[in-house]
Amino acid sequence: AQLYRNTWVSTEGVDTVIDNIQGSGAGTPLADIIYSIAMMRILGTARTTLMECDLGSNLIGPGGPRKLVDVSFYDDTAIPVVECADKIREKTSAVAAVYVNTFRGFYLTLNFSPGKSEALIQSAGKNAIDDKKDMYSRELSLTIVCVEGSKQLCIVNHYKHVGKQVCTF
Repeated sequence: AQLYRNTWVSTEGVDTVIDNIQGSGAGTPLADIIYSIAMMRILGTARTTLMECDLGSNLIGPGGPRKLVDVSFYDDTAIPVVECADKIREKTSAVAAVYVNTFRGFYLTLNFSPGKSEALIQSAGKNAIDDKKDMYSRELSLTIVCVEGSKQLCIVNHYKHVGKQVCTF
């Protein structure tokens, strides 16, 4: 039996109420727990695949390399990709394909609409300004080849989410 039946919820930005016939009810503690458990498995699978495909990312610091992993906030995930400027587009495409295929394996489809799944690419080091000019002079999307065909991942210089903006500089 479901915990929530024939309930409703309203949310900012939606003009009508959301009718919940059965399920866990969006925004409720049970829904948050179910979502977290499901995403833990999906993201764990994606992380394992990235390591198996040698697509992990590290930052090198005084204490040695530090492995970077995805960061999630509710239903949003940021995936760090670190690579040399001449290979960053290729690696970003490959990492995105891992996530597309992993989510697809759990019968989920990632949303590549504008403002949903996008890439911010930041160069660092002595050639950073030239790298950025070169990047934005080329096509501003990456082709992701995945099991179900190809998709386009937009490269943007800022991303706005829940009133906050992240920018490359």
